[in-house]
Amino acid sequence: MLEPVHGSAREIANLSITNPFATIWSVSQIVEELECTEWSDKILKSMEKLIQQKDYLRPEIEAEWKILEIARRLIQLL
Repeated sequence: MLEPVHGSAREIANLSITNPFATIWSVSQIVEELECTEWSDKILKSMEKLIQQKDYLRPEIEAEWKILEIARRLIQLL
């Protein structure tokens, strides 16, 4: 079973304050387990690019942002 350490964080699910990167990383592990290493690598590289963009860091790190915007950017990078 592959899931983020924090689980689904349902109590804060609609507040747009959760950190989606652990979930994204878990998805890359699932895809890798299915022997789709090319997509697993793409997911991880896209996540790394997002983290390097200062305007998309989590509020607890530096700047405010929205989870849906992270999803949109990740899809664009893929």
